[in-house]
Amino acid sequence: MERLLMTAPFFICGAQRSGTTMLCSMFNRHPILFVANEMPWLAYDYISERFPFGQEQRDEMVANLARHHEIDGAPKILKDCENSDPFHVLEKALRHKASAVGKSRWGIKDPHLLYHLDKFLGHFSGSQAVVIYRDCRAVVSSNLKTRFHVANAYYGAQVWAKEIQMHRDIVSKYGNRVLTVQYEQFVQDPETNAGRICDFLNVNFVEEMMEAKRAPGFRRRPRNVLVLKKVTAERTKKWGEELTSRQIAIIESVAGNTLTELGYPVGKEPRSIPALERLLYRLHQTCVFNYWWQKRTRFSGIRRRLARLVGLSRSNATAHPSTVR
Repeated sequence: MERLLMTAPFFICGAQRSGTTMLCSMFNRHPILFVANEMPWLAYDYISERFPFGQEQRDEMVANLARHHEIDGAPKILKDCENSDPFHVLEKALRHKASAVGKSRWGIKDPHLLYHLDKFLGHFSGSQAVVIYRDCRAVVSSNLKTRFHVANAYYGAQVWAKEIQMHRDIVSKYGNRVLTVQYEQFVQDPETNAGRICDFLNVNFVEEMMEAKRAPGFRRRPRNVLVLKKVTAERTKKWGEELTSRQIAIIESVAGNTLTELGYPVGKEPRSIPALERLLYRLHQTCVFNYWWQKRTRFSGIRRRLARLVGLSRSNATAHPSTVR
């Protein structure tokens, strides 16, 4: 029996490529825990109050969640969510999914959740968060290989340092409702560290969590290539082979102080980056990221703009017919 059957949700987040999916897969194997693997962007748009939230948006959010997490029973969820706010819609949908796979407590894993964690912890009374961090050089190296979020080492190091500070701010505000996990320590002894997280969540540790298998309800994303393999420490220093000496020097010049504070060794002389070079890195990131995003969405944004332009030109032609015969 579990020591305490808690209904409050929990959240797993951290910088991209820091091990959040490893924890998501592992804790989905727990007999009472369901962890949703990432959220649709639309849910964050409504939760952050970027757009008004009425019945039409509520229907759209439920449809997005149902599609993203393979949730059956959207009509029932909609009926239960009449006049509800985005948090209530999210909770109803994920409780429904957890119940469908035989679990009693739900959670969310999403690196991007770190940017909204204050809102989530503030809204859900008794909720908890597990925040994992990893060596900046390993994070940047992995991000560069995925070719989506990060286009160059400078930008990758900037984002990592920013997210570490956000993590510290959350810990400062919420104290013992947040557990900090270091990736390198976790993979050295996964069983002990998984047990530590179980203690934090007030559930029993079970050996099944250590098995390299897909749990019911866990939806693996295409980029989650290692989650069904046994957790080992063999990749903790892989960045030394994957990054060039120039990239390492750039990362350490941007994030060296934070790396040192977290106990990671860095080079003795950080490289100075001129203002023009920093500007070029930012421009490179903007151009490449926009291209990757459009490609990933099949250039939907560009197609929408073209369709809008074509529609405008047609309406103008109708309103102002040519006088030439």
